[in-house]
Amino acid sequence: MSQDPVAIDSVGADFLMNEPAVINNNDSLKDNATVENYLHEASLVKNAPSGNVYKDGNGKIVKNLGAHEHWNDPVNRKYSRNLGKKEGIELIKIMR
Repeated sequence: MSQDPVAIDSVGADFLMNEPAVINNNDSLKDNATVENYLHEASLVKNAPSGNVYKDGNGKIVKNLGAHEHWNDPVNRKYSRNLGKKEGIELIKIMR
C-alpha cells in the first residue's frame, strides 16, 4: 500500500521488468530504455527532463509528484528505506 503513485509504479515496474514471461513475450519492453520515462519525468517534476512546468489545479507550480527508484537487486528487493535511508521507497514483505 502506498499513497505515492510514482512509488507504486516504480515497484510494479521492478517486478514486471524482472519477470521473464513479461520481458520475453513483450517486444515493446525488450531493450527499451524509454519504458520508464514517465516515472523519471514524475519524480523529477521540479526540474523535469522534458522541460515542462507542471502546475496544480490552482496554478501553483508542482514540486514533487513522488519517489522513483529501483531495488538493489531482484533477489533482495531492497529500496532506500530498506537500506536505512530516511526517505525513499520501503518495500515490506507480507507473504513468505
